[in-house]
Amino acid sequence: MQFLERENSYIFSIELMYFEKVQARNAHLYHVSFLIAAARFEQSRRTPRSSRAGA
Repeated sequence: MQFLERENSYIFSIELMYFEKVQARNAHLYHVSFLIAAARFEQSRRTPRSSRAGA
């Protein structure tokens, strides 16, 4: 049963890669927006720490 689940997840990842290739522009836009969101999250995570340490 575990092997079957692993195989399904592997197939799913292949389908996801294929979908990203087909939707190259959309996938690229999603990736860029994700990177921007991650950078914003990093900034918002860094600033409260310093303010907490000061308080």
